[in-house]
Amino acid sequence: MCDALDGSRDQPRTFLNLERYATRILSVDVEEWFHILHSPATPNVYQWDELEPRLPGNVEMLLTFLDEAGAHATFFWLGWAAEKYPKLLRRCRDAGHEIGCHGYGHLPYARVGPEVFREDITRGRAVLQEVLGESVRCFRTPGFVVDGGRDWFFDVVAEAGYTCDSSTLDGGAASLSRRGRSTGTYVIKTNSGPLVEVPVSAMMMGGRRLWSFGGGYLRLMPAVLLDRVAERTARTGRPLVVYLHPRDVDRQSPCLRLGLWGRFKFVVNRKTTFAKLRRLQNRSRFCSIREFLTFRSMLESANAESRPIVRRDVAIQVTDVARPHEREGTGQRTGYPDTSRVHRTRRGVHAE
Repeated sequence: MCDALDGSRDQPRTFLNLERYATRILSVDVEEWFHILHSPATPNVYQWDELEPRLPGNVEMLLTFLDEAGAHATFFWLGWAAEKYPKLLRRCRDAGHEIGCHGYGHLPYARVGPEVFREDITRGRAVLQEVLGESVRCFRTPGFVVDGGRDWFFDVVAEAGYTCDSSTLDGGAASLSRRGRSTGTYVIKTNSGPLVEVPVSAMMMGGRRLWSFGGGYLRLMPAVLLDRVAERTARTGRPLVVYLHPRDVDRQSPCLRLGLWGRFKFVVNRKTTFAKLRRLQNRSRFCSIREFLTFRSMLESANAESRPIVRRDVAIQVTDVARPHEREGTGQRTGYPDTSRVHRTRRGVHAE
């Protein structure tokens, strides 16, 4: 995934620079074209099977794009979609992508309350794990957490078995209510243990934070502006977290009877999606959330030990560290590599 790292033979103490490597995260919310929130035109779950399926072809286009780019992503699957397309789900996993959960029935947490929400995200995780035969640890809620979050949201997510979440806006109310600083990844203390939060990137415009790196907003924003904000984000040391839906690459998708703004955001600039993704990954190839957290842990471990990592002629074996790790003696798959022990080899840095 990564080219040889920067450095020089004349500089024996060269450290991994996360500003260039594994700093741009791509995530895909795997849902159908009709999974639109906050619209009376959205069909209920009993009608879903009667509507034209577009998800398989769109996911295939995304897999082809990522394969050609040599990049990875985190695919947040609905449990409902996993039941319909188990082979496609396994194909995403087998291609090296991380599998996360998007709930089972696309329920917004604020509308249904903690009990129904807990049941939905537990069911969704169980379906994914049954199909994959391995643990699923990362979660994203439909509609994101945009209002500061309910007091119970993160506790319920951790209670359902997740150890990582990507449901907030970088610097938004939900993240600010849980920590002192305003940007970047962080750890939330919940009643069920720590939960790593990886917020979706945003940009400031008119004094407001906008979801500029995802969905209709990604398609709407001029590419030059996206490049500028992405570079600014990189200079702060924060990851650029991009999200999209399979329908965002579908130029022939049907459309629900939405309002004027809803319909505009649904169809605008779909032909530009892949071009913008290529521009965003020109500086650093896309990686999954799991890969980013692995690299960050490796960097922190190596810098804490004040040890050189690699020279220019040494490459990192990303595929090795990205595989789910089993806790020694338990056979339990954690979903994330164990980076507690890091060592240097001829081929680069590896997590044992």
